[in-house]
Amino acid sequence: MTELVPPPAPIPLRLWCVRLDREPPAAALQNLSHEELERAARFVFERDRRRHLAAHCALREILARATGREAAWLRFESGPHGKPALAPAASRCSFNMSHSEDLALIAVAPRGELGVDVEVLREVPDALPLAERHFTARERQELLRAPAGAARHLAFLRGWTRKEACLKALGTGLSLEAAGFETGLAPEARRVRIRDLDGRPVEVHVQSLGDVQGAVGALACVVT
Repeated sequence: MTELVPPPAPIPLRLWCVRLDREPPAAALQNLSHEELERAARFVFERDRRRHLAAHCALREILARATGREAAWLRFESGPHGKPALAPAASRCSFNMSHSEDLALIAVAPRGELGVDVEVLREVPDALPLAERHFTARERQELLRAPAGAARHLAFLRGWTRKEACLKALGTGLSLEAAGFETGLAPEARRVRIRDLDGRPVEVHVQSLGDVQGAVGALACVVT
């Protein structure tokens, strides 16, 4: 587990990168809830079970440090669209987690709504069809201007993670159309105005992260 230097953001936050390629120690597994262990047991592949356990053990360790509570005592609840949060009795601490293959990204802040997304850098054969459904017209043109090959795959993953981070910060998931707002494919920080599921305008700060152990990452936080 490696703490990263967070980029400048509207709220104070901390950021961790976690490797998921090792079985967590027995002491860490004892901190998990029955529900977390039950979900892990439902995975068909051992690799996916291990990743799930490692991610949730790391999340509990990080949140225990942030809240000053025992990792095993932390309780979680889900928002209307499934976004996890600490139960109110535990802390007002805000967090978000994303994982891709053997890598997880975790952000924690004392307040506010956060969203992170990470994708291992790779070829995306269906990048153009996905962009057609989830990117704005200007973002699609930006993608097509990137040279075919590695540069275009990187541009797509930047755009994709920026969209996902915003949706996770809002807590809507794909209930909100990603093509309905524009984050751009460049890595720089940007303020994005998004209409939530009730039609209210919300301003979100989004930015791409530097190299995250061979992955593309993005961070978003709600400003208003």
